[in-house]
Amino acid sequence: MITVASAQKITTADLQGQWRLSAIDNNGAHVNLLTEEITISPEMKAQLTPDMVNQLSDGLKQSISRLKASDVVFASNTIKQNMAGKEKKGTYALKELGDKQYAAFAWDNNTTSESSIWIKNKQLHIVKSEGGQVFEFIYSKG
Repeated sequence: MITVASAQKITTADLQGQWRLSAIDNNGAHVNLLTEEITISPEMKAQLTPDMVNQLSDGLKQSISRLKASDVVFASNTIKQNMAGKEKKGTYALKELGDKQYAAFAWDNNTTSESSIWIKNKQLHIVKSEGGQVFEFIYSKG
């Protein structure tokens, strides 16, 4: 489980409604879905050849169109997530660990997951760790 200090303590009421995916950060690559801008950190570029940087950038550009319609909808204690055309439904509960918050998700396909979660500058941040990769999904209100 990954946790990040909360920028603002959130409640279930703060999450209600539709949040549209506006950006994704993944281990040094930032994709802004609103401007379609891709930024690769100097640290990541230092580990890659120029050809690898171009391939990464091209791959991310191709994913923008699929990700642009992605969103998450919170209604009471339920969640509906649409990510690149794939929908998941379930329930969630907010938890605290020290001064950090995370969401525990129970999905309809009988799987569970936990993500750190916070709101900063009116944007919802959900961090997910998967297969050694860390993804930060940044959402803007409906």
